[in-house]
Amino acid sequence: MQTLAIIFFSIAALLSAWLAPNSLALLTLMFVSAARAAALLLALLFWVASGRLDNWGSSRVMLSLMMVLCTAALAAGCFFVQMARDDGVPEPMPMVYRALAGLLPLCFMAGALLPSRALFLLMAAAAPVAGVAVASTWDSLHAKYIANIPKSKEQIESEALLARRTADFDRLPSTAAPESLIDFVNPGEPYDVLQKALARLDATPDWTAQLSALLEGEKRLKALYALSRRIDRLPETVVDRCWKTAGSTAKVVTEAEQRMLLDSVDQMGSLSEKARQRHWKEIAAVREVLRTAKSTLNLATLDSWVRRSQLDRITEAAGIAPLLEFAAPHEVWDIQRDALARIDKAPDSTSKLAKLLDGPHRLDALVVLAHRIDQLPEDLREACWQAASLTAKEMSKAIEQSNPPTRVDVRKLSSSVGSFWVKSPSVQHQRLTDLAIVRNVVLAVADDVEKAAFAWADAPLATPSGDSK
Repeated sequence: MQTLAIIFFSIAALLSAWLAPNSLALLTLMFVSAARAAALLLALLFWVASGRLDNWGSSRVMLSLMMVLCTAALAAGCFFVQMARDDGVPEPMPMVYRALAGLLPLCFMAGALLPSRALFLLMAAAAPVAGVAVASTWDSLHAKYIANIPKSKEQIESEALLARRTADFDRLPSTAAPESLIDFVNPGEPYDVLQKALARLDATPDWTAQLSALLEGEKRLKALYALSRRIDRLPETVVDRCWKTAGSTAKVVTEAEQRMLLDSVDQMGSLSEKARQRHWKEIAAVREVLRTAKSTLNLATLDSWVRRSQLDRITEAAGIAPLLEFAAPHEVWDIQRDALARIDKAPDSTSKLAKLLDGPHRLDALVVLAHRIDQLPEDLREACWQAASLTAKEMSKAIEQSNPPTRVDVRKLSSSVGSFWVKSPSVQHQRLTDLAIVRNVVLAVADDVEKAAFAWADAPLATPSGDSK
């Protein structure tokens, strides 16, 4: 019994050493804590059975019950201590937490091994007290720790801006008109100030009409931005005026104006798909204005909205040719998916695509045929290879003449050739020359991401028969 007790005490001590740093994830902490409690309880029960604690009481049953209760108290107290991260409190508390996490169970075990009933019971009582104390004081200590962290230059500037703009806003009279309030409603405004300004606007009678009147003046962008913050509450006539203002904005000079225009259209377009379909021309106009201004802002959302509207306006009577450009690999996934689905629904679409391989839509037809490569007969696969080879040679010649193809077209070619290559193992040796030309085009035009994506071609081209160097 005594040997088993020593073994389980050793296991509990090792687990305590693992738990001491207070850096374990919650699930790991729970598992290890439970394992230590089980090992410790078994050690104590075997220790009681060995007779080493008979002088603590006349009944081993009562001693065993005491071991269960004291172990539970220790486990609960230590768990709360170890739940508190010691890397978010001021010195010397991290050392205090680690000392508590390590010493409480060790002293508890020492009390049983010596044996010292006073030490044993003291640790069993101290653990819950320590757990409650740590849990109840951690938040305040953490707040003190955060407050004493040296502020970065950006934090200092942000706090100074907030204080200055808050003071400016507070100087406005309570009767200030919406025209004054919208000076505090812009993308660069501190959030708290912007929310105060919007709350004042909401409380101003007839503020919608007053701001609508400003959509024709010098403050039209500010008025547009402010109105767009409440686009879901505006009458339809005001919403239409907002769209008209956005679409007729011919020039945005500063980055703040660009952000204001983009955020306004983004907010209005997010209202519904119906709104985007109805006002796609305005969205396209704003996108063009921002492109002309060489804006560094992300226009991906506007691009996807415009492309979606363009796709949805193509009628079934137009055939599959207008749909092809929307199936390109660079398109937004759902647009590409819907374009491919519409092409698939067209009667005899495969033969129509095959005919397009001989015309100006050759590259786009290759992209779509690559998506259905598994269903193509051998003769059409060969026609696709010939079309891809011709396209690659034309691109290579254009590069030599300093008139390289676009990255979009190169991506169409490389993705199509990749699909044809994987699905045509029997003709790969016949297409090594074509593959080498495509790789050279990719290396000459594509960006690093596309070059890395096409790096699979290096292996087959590294063979003696395929070395293009």
